[in-house]
Amino acid sequence: MQLISLYAQRCAACHKLFHKGGAVGPDLTSYQRDHLGTLLPNIFDPNLEIRGGFAYLHISQPIML
Repeated sequence: MQLISLYAQRCAACHKLFHKGGAVGPDLTSYQRDHLGTLLPNIFDPNLEIRGGFAYLHISQPIML
């Protein structure tokens, strides 16, 4: 249950997993989720590895004073 919550908080805005989530980043359904050595670094730093066909883009909103 904690992994579902983690996905919802950190990943779902941009990535699909089993047809749920955003479409900005690649679909994570086929991603190797059973190997923590691969999975955890990419959760903590989503830009660690960028799949082909995708690029890092930082979007920020100006602060209104």
